[in-house]
Amino acid sequence: MNITTLNDVEEALIENAQRELRKAYRLLTKGPEEEEVPLGQASATTLRKLAAYEAALARLQNTSGSGIGGIPNLI
Repeated sequence: MNITTLNDVEEALIENAQRELRKAYRLLTKGPEEEEVPLGQASATTLRKLAAYEAALARLQNTSGSGIGGIPNLI
Protein backbone atom coordinates (compact mmCIF):
# COMPACT_ATOMS: atom_id res chain seq x y z
CA MET A 1 0.00 0.00 0.00
CA ASN A 2 1.39 3.36 -0.99
CA ILE A 3 0.16 6.43 0.91
CA THR A 4 2.37 9.19 -0.41
CA THR A 5 -0.45 11.49 -1.45
CA LEU A 6 -3.64 12.66 0.22
CA ASN A 7 -5.67 10.74 -2.35
CA ASP A 8 -3.78 7.54 -1.47
CA VAL A 9 -4.50 8.10 2.22
CA GLU A 10 -8.20 8.63 1.50
CA GLU A 11 -8.36 5.46 -0.60
CA ALA A 12 -6.59 3.47 2.14
CA LEU A 13 -9.04 4.74 4.76
CA ILE A 14 -12.02 3.88 2.57
CA GLU A 15 -10.65 0.39 1.88
CA ASN A 16 -10.10 -0.16 5.60
CA ALA A 17 -13.62 1.03 6.42
CA GLN A 18 -15.08 -1.28 3.77
CA ARG A 19 -13.08 -4.23 5.14
CA GLU A 20 -14.31 -3.53 8.68
CA LEU A 21 -17.92 -3.26 7.47
CA ARG A 22 -17.61 -6.61 5.66
CA LYS A 23 -16.22 -8.19 8.85
CA ALA A 24 -19.07 -6.73 10.91
CA TYR A 25 -21.65 -7.95 8.39
CA ARG A 26 -20.17 -11.47 8.42
CA LEU A 27 -20.22 -11.46 12.22
CA LEU A 28 -23.88 -10.42 12.29
CA THR A 29 -25.04 -12.83 9.58
CA LYS A 30 -22.84 -15.89 10.20
CA GLY A 31 -21.77 -15.48 13.81
CA PRO A 32 -18.22 -15.55 15.15
CA GLU A 33 -15.58 -17.45 13.24
CA GLU A 34 -14.23 -20.61 14.80
CA GLU A 35 -10.97 -20.03 16.60
CA GLU A 36 -7.96 -22.01 15.48
CA VAL A 37 -6.76 -24.40 18.13
CA PRO A 38 -2.97 -24.44 18.38
CA LEU A 39 -1.48 -27.82 17.65
CA GLY A 40 1.51 -29.22 19.49
CA GLN A 41 4.08 -27.60 21.74
CA ALA A 42 5.31 -24.03 21.43
CA SER A 43 8.94 -23.58 20.44
CA ALA A 44 11.61 -23.20 23.12
CA THR A 45 12.15 -19.59 22.02
CA THR A 46 8.46 -18.79 22.43
CA LEU A 47 8.38 -20.43 25.86
CA ARG A 48 11.46 -18.43 26.99
CA LYS A 49 9.89 -15.17 25.77
CA LEU A 50 6.64 -15.99 27.54
CA ALA A 51 8.52 -16.71 30.78
CA ALA A 52 10.38 -13.40 30.46
CA TYR A 53 7.11 -11.51 29.90
CA GLU A 54 5.51 -13.20 32.91
CA ALA A 55 8.52 -12.33 35.09
CA ALA A 56 8.44 -8.70 33.93
CA LEU A 57 4.71 -8.48 34.62
CA ALA A 58 5.23 -9.93 38.11
CA ARG A 59 7.92 -7.31 38.79
CA LEU A 60 5.59 -4.54 37.66
CA GLN A 61 2.76 -5.86 39.80
CA ASN A 62 5.03 -6.07 42.86
CA THR A 63 6.03 -2.41 42.62
CA SER A 64 4.97 -0.95 45.94
CA GLY A 65 3.09 2.32 45.80
CA SER A 66 5.45 4.21 43.53
CA GLY A 67 4.06 2.75 40.32
CA ILE A 68 6.02 2.68 37.11
CA GLY A 69 8.76 5.23 36.68
CA GLY A 70 7.96 6.94 39.96
CA ILE A 71 4.36 7.68 38.95
CA PRO A 72 1.99 6.79 41.80
CA ASN A 73 -0.48 3.97 41.26
CA LEU A 74 -3.94 5.47 40.93
CA ILE A 75 -5.83 2.21 40.70
